[in-house]
This record gives sequence, C-alpha cells and structure tokens, in this order.
Amino acid sequence: MAKAGYLVTFGIPPTHPETDFGYIAAGAAIGDSPGCRVAGFIEKPSQDKAAEMIATGGHFWNSGMFCFRVGDLIDAFARHAPDLLAAGEACWAATLPGCSAACCELDADTFSVRPDISIDYAIMEKADNVAVVPAGFDWTDVGSWRALADLVEADAAGNRSLGEVIHIGSRNCYVQSEDRLVATVGIDDLVIVDTPDALLISHRDETQRVKEIVKLLKDSGHACYKLHRTVARPWGTYSVLEEAERYKIKRIEVKPGASLSL
Repeated sequence: MAKAGYLVTFGIPPTHPETDFGYIAAGAAIGDSPGCRVAGFIEKPSQDKAAEMIATGGHFWNSGMFCFRVGDLIDAFARHAPDLLAAGEACWAATLPGCSAACCELDADTFSVRPDISIDYAIMEKADNVAVVPAGFDWTDVGSWRALADLVEADAAGNRSLGEVIHIGSRNCYVQSEDRLVATVGIDDLVIVDTPDALLISHRDETQRVKEIVKLLKDSGHACYKLHRTVARPWGTYSVLEEAERYKIKRIEVKPGASLSL
C-alpha cells in the first residue's frame, strides 16, 4: 500500500474502551488489501464515546506508527504544511556541514524555531491518501506511567514495583525507584516514581497530567525541562554529582574508542 502511494498507519484492534488513546475511524476498503481509507481521527474520547466506538466496530487505537515512501511524505508536507517543510529543509542545510560518519546532530538554532505540531495534525488529518491497516502484533502504549505499570507483574494487593520497594497495607500502587528504598504505608491507587532528577507522586487516574508539570518547568525555565542529571553526548555521558555557585563536579564516562579533550 505504501508503494502505491498511501500514507499507511497501523491501527490497533481495541480490546476495551480506553480513554487515554486516540482512535482511527476506518472508511472504505482498499481493493483486496487488508487496509481501509481513514475516515477520521478521534482525540482521546470520553468513556461513553469509547464504549460506543468499541460496540459499533470499525475503530482502532492510533498507534502512531506509519509506513510510507519518503517522497510521498515530502509531497504531503509540500501540499499541507509547507512551513514545516521549509523549516525542515533549513535545519538540514544548517546541520549537514557538521555531520560526520560518527555523528550528525541537528542544528539547535534552526530546529528550535520550527513549528511545534504533531504529524497527525499537520499531515494525516488533511491528506486524502491516508490508509489504516489492522496491526497483527502485540502492542501497548507506554506514553504514561499507568501504561508502563501495567507491564509489571502485580502482587496479591495489586501493587506493582520496580526497584527496592516495601508495601504495608497499600493497594493498587505502582512504585519505581532507581537508587533507594521506597516504602508505602496504607495508600491506594498511587503512582510513585523516584529518580535522581525528580520525584513524582500521582493518582493512577491522573498520570496523563504529567505534561502539565513539563509545561510549568518549561515556562519557568527550570533546568530539568532540558537536561537530566546524566546527560548523553556523542562521546559518552556525564552526571552532575554536586553543583554550587562557583563549582560543578561531574562524573564522566567515555565510550570505548571515543576521545574527549578536557
């Protein structure tokens, strides 16, 4: 289908009414292929709307995975989002002189000013050659902590844990700790994620609102919005161990075969 010029997206046959996912409405079948034209994209629905779509059929979870020829996608950008195409071309022109066989890092200045929009809004909802194919593989959306928690085996009380965790009288919680022991006492339905960068505590039904925290950090210019305590570089990583007004202490780990000048 992609060879025939379609912008193909993989739809996940839904197993239950899910309000945290977007949906794809299937339209007319395309010849003898397993795919259909896309009749529309539906944003995260209400519980009643999700149940209605499951009952009527012809709807898929939007996996956000695509298959298309590069030329067809560029043509779609030229037709439906020429400003994005121009921004991408400018970024690539500024990036190319600094590329090597080992590393090609996008030019930060030209990349930062390109319009901020998803491919669904910019292209897929506007193009008339979009098709959906039912996915025949297992899939889960790990775009939220709740979705990630569902991949971890639960104990008898419904708690799911990664790292060193103790639960006393707690139920249906997810706790992830990278560096230290976390203990819970008498709590229900919470998500707790403890990392070197930050600590998150959320109700299981509110984890999608993490994006609001990200916006607050961005608006305030907080360093956590841009950098982790451990930062990846082409030559390896560095971790900030201690920082004050007149000094910064880092732990540097260089990849085998890479070089670093200090």
